Order: sequence, then structure tokens, then C-alpha cells
Amino acid sequence: MSATTNQDLAAAPPGPEPGRREWGAGRVTALVVGVLLVVVGLGLLAGAAAVRVTDTVFRDSTGYLMSTAVQLSTSRHALVSEDAHLEDGVPAVDLQGRWLGTVKVEASTSDRDGVFVGIARSADVDAYLDGVGHSVVRELVDTGGGSPRLDTVPGGPPAAAPGERAIWVASAEGPGTRTLTWPVQEGEWTLVVMNADAAAPVEAEVAVGTTAPALEDLAWSLLVAGMLVACAGLVALTAALVRRR
Repeated sequence: MSATTNQDLAAAPPGPEPGRREWGAGRVTALVVGVLLVVVGLGLLAGAAAVRVTDTVFRDSTGYLMSTAVQLSTSRHALVSEDAHLEDGVPAVDLQGRWLGTVKVEASTSDRDGVFVGIARSADVDAYLDGVGHSVVRELVDTGGGSPRLDTVPGGPPAAAPGERAIWVASAEGPGTRTLTWPVQEGEWTLVVMNADAAAPVEAEVAVGTTAPALEDLAWSLLVAGMLVACAGLVALTAALVRRR
């Protein structure tokens, strides 16, 4: 047997240091997956906090999440929303009952005859306003930060005041501020704001809100999911970073 020379020892590659764990493909994968899971988990937890704050802080005294009041005006006889098509594509989602709940609309005017605000099926509103001058509200706030964007439809006055028609599923009228509440239903609906006597022009301040009862459940779901995902990420990071003795 030949003796090992100094040159052989110098040419041999150095072995791993005692207690040191090499970065193999599995360890790198665990590190990357762990970081991603922690980031996603923290994002879910932040979302849960935001939803919870919205659900508890931004409701009014009656429990509605309300928009900022917007001043709307038209030289015609009515202000009309775009048609809202509400349909549950997935029954388990329960868009009307769980996510929207009950809608509240507040409308106020300085007109001495008062304001009228009502919700009706879109087909009934189209029939009532056929040939009537009105404005359709396309955007409550213009994308440039300016006034609401309205599309005006020419025409004359309606044949009858809005309160005289039996088309409304929910309505309110009178001087000052009037409040309408409506448990959301499936269908195609339109919101109408007019002077109570159907005269032109119409000037009103309008705010819209909803009970959104599902927000509390959503916050808890995001919290639990965020904790589980973040914990899974910490486990993966521990597996990647902790040395094996």
C-alpha cells in the first residue's frame, strides 16, 4: 500500500464543516415557499383588519355603511340611476341577503314641495319616464375628480307625479331629508329621485348605503385563513433555516 503524499492531500476537495448544512434544492424550495406563505398570510391578516375596521367604525347610527352625500342636479324632471341587475349566479353566495342586505337611500332638497325617492323595476321606470325629460347618473364622481357625470334624455313632464304611481317597491317623499330602506331582491332595479310634484329642475343631495351583513363573517374568515397560511410559512422557514445536528 502506497503512502499518501502531500500533493494528494492538497488536491482533495475540502469536506463540509462540522454542523454545517448545505443548501440543496429542497432547502431552497422550502425557504422560497415559506417566504411566500408568510407574505400571503400577512396580506390576509391585513385584509381582515381592514374589513373589521370598516364593519365597526364606518357604520352610521342605524348600522348602515353609507356613501358620502353627493349633490345632484338636472334641468329635467328626474334623476335616474343606471339599471342594477341583481342575480345570484351561485345560490350559496346569497348576494342579496348576505352581501347587500338592506339598502338605504337618503335624499334631501330645499324645494318647498319636497323630494321623492323611489326604487322600482327598471321596466316600470322606463314606462313611467317614456317621453319624459330626465338625466341618467353614470358616475357619482367623475374620474377627474369633478362633478357627477350625467346623460340627459330630452322630453316633457310626466303625466303624473311619482307618488301617484303604484310601481315603487320602496319610496319616500316629503320636505327636507327623506329616507328609503329596501331589503334587496333579485331582479333589475332603478333608483329615481324627483321633486314630489314632478316639476323641473331637480336638485337633491343623495347618499346610498347598505347593511352588508356578511362583512363580519368575511373578516373572521380572512383572519383564520391568514393565521393558517402564515403558520404554514413559518414551519417551512424553520425547516429551511434551522440546522440539523
